Amino acid sequence: MQTETLHRKQYLVSDSNIAKLEDITKRKNISAAEAVRSAIEAYDPDKPKEDEFTREAIQFLADHLAAAIKDTRDSNEKIESLLDKLGEQE
Repeated sequence: MQTETLHRKQYLVSDSNIAKLEDITKRKNISAAEAVRSAIEAYDPDKPKEDEFTREAIQFLADHLAAAIKDTRDSNEKIESLLDKLGEQE
């Protein structure tokens, strides 16, 4: 339940903003006003979009993915070599 005094304001928004707002209100079953208030509360221009944990997690995944790709390529080369040898024996 809202305890603060609410004020009526008018803002200009694009068609795509309206469509997005309508989509959110339908999916969340909330009013447009509630969606806008929630968005304003959540917005913090001073907060970085990517925190240190996210950067570390991405780097960790990138490193392990690179290693997995290398291992896969090495395995593929070994398999191709074995298949070539089998083909020569026939």
